[in-house]
Amino acid sequence: MSTAPSSDPFPDDDRPRRGLHVSATSRARYAIEAASVDGRGRLVVPSAAEAERLARRIDEVRGAGERPTRAVSGAEIVAAALLDLAAHLTFDHYRRHRDPIWTARIDSAAVRALGPDRFGEVRRAFVRAFPPRPVATGATDVDAWLAGTVGDLPATQAALEERIAVRLTAMNPALRSLHELVDATDLGPDDDAALAAIEQGLRGLPGLSGPPEAASDLWTLLRAPVLAHPDSLEGQLGYLRARLAELLGDRFAEASDLFAHGLDLLAEARAGAPPGPPGPAPILEPSNWDARDEPEAFSLDADWMGRVVLVAKNAFVWLDQLERRFGREVRTLDAVPDEALAELRSFGFDALWLIGLWQRSEASARIKRRRGQHDAVASAYALDEYRIADELGGEPALARLRDAAARHGLRLAADMVPNHVGIDGRWVVEHPDRFVQLPQPPYPGYRFEGPDLSGDPRIEVRIEDGYWTSSDAAVVFERTDAATGEARYLYHGNDGTSMPWNDTAQIDFLNPEAREAVIRTILDVARRFPVIRFDAAMTLAKKHVRRLWYPPPGEGGAIPSRATHGRLSEAEFEAAMPTEFWREVVDRVAVEAPDTLLLAEAFWMMEGYFVRSLGMHRVYNSAFMNMLAREANDEYQASMRAVLAYDPKILARFVNFMNNPDEETARAQFGDGDKAFAVTTLMATLPGLPMFGHGQVEGLREKYGMEYRRAKFDERPDPALVDRHRREIAPLLRLRADFAGTERFRLFEAEGEHGVAHDLYAYSNRADDGAVHLVLAHLRHAEIEATVRRTVPFVPPAGGEPVVASLQEALDLPGGADRYLRWRELPDGLERLAPADAWFADGLRVRLGPYGVRVLLYLRSVHDVDGRWAELHRDLDGRPVPDLDDALRLHALAPLHRAFAALARTGAAPPPRAQEREGRGAPAAGAPAEPERPVASAPERAD
Repeated sequence: MSTAPSSDPFPDDDRPRRGLHVSATSRARYAIEAASVDGRGRLVVPSAAEAERLARRIDEVRGAGERPTRAVSGAEIVAAALLDLAAHLTFDHYRRHRDPIWTARIDSAAVRALGPDRFGEVRRAFVRAFPPRPVATGATDVDAWLAGTVGDLPATQAALEERIAVRLTAMNPALRSLHELVDATDLGPDDDAALAAIEQGLRGLPGLSGPPEAASDLWTLLRAPVLAHPDSLEGQLGYLRARLAELLGDRFAEASDLFAHGLDLLAEARAGAPPGPPGPAPILEPSNWDARDEPEAFSLDADWMGRVVLVAKNAFVWLDQLERRFGREVRTLDAVPDEALAELRSFGFDALWLIGLWQRSEASARIKRRRGQHDAVASAYALDEYRIADELGGEPALARLRDAAARHGLRLAADMVPNHVGIDGRWVVEHPDRFVQLPQPPYPGYRFEGPDLSGDPRIEVRIEDGYWTSSDAAVVFERTDAATGEARYLYHGNDGTSMPWNDTAQIDFLNPEAREAVIRTILDVARRFPVIRFDAAMTLAKKHVRRLWYPPPGEGGAIPSRATHGRLSEAEFEAAMPTEFWREVVDRVAVEAPDTLLLAEAFWMMEGYFVRSLGMHRVYNSAFMNMLAREANDEYQASMRAVLAYDPKILARFVNFMNNPDEETARAQFGDGDKAFAVTTLMATLPGLPMFGHGQVEGLREKYGMEYRRAKFDERPDPALVDRHRREIAPLLRLRADFAGTERFRLFEAEGEHGVAHDLYAYSNRADDGAVHLVLAHLRHAEIEATVRRTVPFVPPAGGEPVVASLQEALDLPGGADRYLRWRELPDGLERLAPADAWFADGLRVRLGPYGVRVLLYLRSVHDVDGRWAELHRDLDGRPVPDLDDALRLHALAPLHRAFAALARTGAAPPPRAQEREGRGAPAAGAPAEPERPVASAPERAD
């Protein structure tokens, strides 16, 4: 039977299409209908969803569940189809612009090499193995199809192009999982000879003008992406996206978005991640943070904000620990013992962040219990609504705790989780339109046959079955309306760095009603808590809302399926989210809930942008923990230098911490010895806000999950660590206001034997009342000797270009031969004396042992008008004393003491000259000193 040959306008049709070659054998095996094949024998891949359905079918037939190495992804199928599209675009471009009869030349060369009969049989065998639609459906036979045309091209030459395309796929190692689909081993004994003739003919045709690899021959041009990136489909598509645009010009423009989408699908399949904790933090440089081109819009601090020292406590765990420690029931917030609050204040803290205060999702707890965590509560970040949890005593218990904490000088802080709620939260029940969602699952293989997790009769909620078997991590869950039966598929909360948070539902920040509802919730929290910590705040910056949920072509990959289902033009996205959400939050809070400290957990190089342009009062500085734990001191000093040379005010807005709820404990990362206390000293004395983790002071080792009801280990505070904190750290925390700002902060460059000594941190700050403090800390297990002479470049408070100051200019203290410097030093708490010019002329010479620390408090210059300070300095010979004023008085009385001592021995009167010199001598060796005064009390000031 024969009919008129098929007429498929490709490639003369200007619409670029993706196609995948699948042999007749594989079509039968995977139930691919003939109607899905085009007139050239290519399986058309119209969408990522179709590709995913085919991948699922292939996996089921192959038994990929038992043999994961045989699995295929929809992204790979799309990539294969795009590589085939690229080959056809090149075929067509070559015909239009280089050689209109190139296929005829190759065809003739193969006929000459094999003879017309042998090559004719090779051609027929190929068409039988990869039949075009008319042949596959029985509308025509192989010979009739070959006698016709495909578009303006003879079908024999179209078949030749498809044979080349199949060969390119079979030779691509990155497509090995799909090689079965293009298996050509049964095409007869002459197929290899035909391929050799075809390849030889292609090598005889010149390439195209453009990149070097395109200038050799046509075969090398067609193979170029595989030669450049043999094992990477992403590399090959990226290569084609760049190089085909150069070669094909406008012809490729429409296909460019298809290639970008393919790259997005591959990125989704490998679940790529942006930088963030717990990995190493990048160096903060103006060239790579978001604030560099944005206007300055810092929020003003209230007076108390610069003094804040925050301590975090997992609410349920802390209450249980207090109950064990004090031997009485502590189940609700108002049962926290007064002694515990007093202790926190004695440690130097004045703000208490209780994690997990809000009413949590019951579905979250059910998930965790069904997976074996029988004692788990719901995650602290999967919330039902923003009211104090019933188990913690509700709002009345909070009010009583707030009053008790205030009596001890403690403010309360709370979390706000702005980008998601629990999968059974009140908003999911009553306002489902507020969430990112689809009317059907994004992947055909998703199944929702598990238990209903909702406790509300109005809806049913099911997570995807793969979560129960640990075989998949679906990006959506199923919400079914009990009254109507309508099913929606809401996305789980997700920051693109790992698996979706399967007990959460992602709020859609392109929905203006949802944004307003979140802001109203924030304002409600602000009216109850003077400090709010925003969880994962960076995910709601416009650029990341775009990247995660509505990615432009070529920028997807963070969250599977969103490159397909979240596609919006730039204009559409800007119209839906015209302003930064956080800027609106900051401005609304300033008016409607003033005197609220807003603290953002933000990473991904957005720290400067969040405080400088979006107006957050404080932002997480993950580099502090990450770099100092690794002792990457050169990197951390480079970060500080970059900020000081750009805008020092940013440094004052950092939250410095040694662990947070998502990280290992401070003891696990820093130990419990000198290193831990050296880093804690930096945290206590650098600008910004120090944040201590749960159990950090007490030396607890356990990391508490957000679902913990109680600690798993019965740990007790380490008395030695607690005592050392009281001696060395708490006095510094009480001086927090002196260290918090950057207007007078100066970071010094330490000069070692071999250049800059990055392991030595040397910096000073000056309080509003003029008190000058100098910190020297060595963060390495080694000895160090270095000299401090000048600062690193910094932008002065008045603005302008960065400047460098000498040590004397930085400390703003007078020098001269008759000037001495005095200070009280931690950790020993004693006072010391040095000639001013010994520092200012020659530089401050610093010698420190492993993780050594010196904190010089109340550094000031004294004028030696009568030589008494010189004599005291000479007699002390570098020895510290409890009080220099007492030492000076004892020094002045020394001649009289000696005279009376002589009188006691001889019975003679004291020499007159000794009486005349009263007040000028040094203290007698071993003379008793008065008790040390409290370190936090400044000595009497001298000019």
